[in-house]
Amino acid sequence: MDAIGQLTGGIAHDFNNILGIIIGNVDFLKRLVVQDDKAVKRIETISRAALRAADLTKQLLGFSRRQAQNIVVTNINQVIQGMDSLIVRTVTPEVTVECHLANDLWLTEIDPDDFEDALLNLILNARDAMSEGGGLIIETRNEVLDASYAEVNPAISPGEYVQLAVSDTGSGIAADIMDRIFEPFFTTKLQGKGTGLGLSMVFGFAKRSRGYIKAYSEYGAGTTFRLYLPRSDEVGRASDFYRDEEKLPQGEESILVVDDEKELLELAEANLQELGYTVYTAVNGQQALDLLNENRQIDLLNDVVMPDGMNGYELAERATEKQPDLKVLLTSVFTSKAVAVNGQASFSTNLLSKPYTLTSLARRIRYVLD
Repeated sequence: MDAIGQLTGGIAHDFNNILGIIIGNVDFLKRLVVQDDKAVKRIETISRAALRAADLTKQLLGFSRRQAQNIVVTNINQVIQGMDSLIVRTVTPEVTVECHLANDLWLTEIDPDDFEDALLNLILNARDAMSEGGGLIIETRNEVLDASYAEVNPAISPGEYVQLAVSDTGSGIAADIMDRIFEPFFTTKLQGKGTGLGLSMVFGFAKRSRGYIKAYSEYGAGTTFRLYLPRSDEVGRASDFYRDEEKLPQGEESILVVDDEKELLELAEANLQELGYTVYTAVNGQQALDLLNENRQIDLLNDVVMPDGMNGYELAERATEKQPDLKVLLTSVFTSKAVAVNGQASFSTNLLSKPYTLTSLARRIRYVLD
């Protein structure tokens, strides 16, 4: 990545200078032939192509930059609100835009221009995934990531973060390419429709800002990108943050955990057993129903919203038909607002967005059970 960054940065810098000469002379030439409609049309074509190339070099320079240029204490809510008209113009008329911004959002130290570019690239990515229309949801919130989360996601450190979530109800991302989406020049778009640098720029911004970005997608259902930016030291941090894990609520109930990702299932099982619960596990909906039929003592169904086969909502409905007093806590890669847009608002009350920390899981389980 460093080598590619140095190479693209050097080429882009020189190419940008050349483009400046081309664009400047084209503008000058246009004024000379203003009476010749055919010549003006040709010149405008050249100008549009040169401006597209200038945008590409801007992306290359943004990708190759290792350090942010203008770090200031920023409220990203204000930046998003200032981009309101730009966001609406960026998406198609068939795409609805919703913003849900936290009232008490913490501050972060970033380059606001960098942040604008990153958000715009996420929005463009979402727009392109919704060729037939859909919903775009932009959310902000304060997020505390604990040691258990960092253990699963070693690229980030435990601490307090400002989270930006950008969700769409588009085509989703196939599982076999999820690991490549932040690679420079990797794109699934048709030739001429994308450079493969948009998400690389967002990744670069996150790294320069000492933050973290992760994508969650269900093919055919949509995608959520979560960007975590460190909370600014300008605001006092909670002194007991790192002791939160010692205060986790515990219980003695029985919980059935359903997840089609083996590693996450094993982690949830180990964590919940440490909190005192009796834990049963299943990797799909049918296996979960079989366990429920065998064991009527299960108090809570902790179910991931799975993309294939029987999804989490169907399983929850069938399970509660058999056992009406069963409590249900669904988890999803989407935020509750994104779930609502997908037409499943009735389930969003007891929905925990993935990824979740052990603290969030423990507290939400006790909330649902109590």
